[in-house]
Amino acid sequence: MNPLTWQREHQVALLLGTVLGIFAGLLVGFIHNDIHLATLQQWGVADGHGIRWAVFGALFGAGVIYVQRLLRT
Repeated sequence: MNPLTWQREHQVALLLGTVLGIFAGLLVGFIHNDIHLATLQQWGVADGHGIRWAVFGALFGAGVIYVQRLLRT
């Protein structure tokens, strides 16, 4: 199952799932690390926690769409 050969709407769904997963991962990271507005700038840059949570969310969101597509074929 190559996502590059999918129909256009399924590719858009994969992209949208990835973007929503990034935002969900960041939100979970904020909640998990107890981030406040005062420490928000340090959280994303200093240790790379923001990037890790965003990548995890992107993989999760894309994985959900991919599995959903696999189950429908």
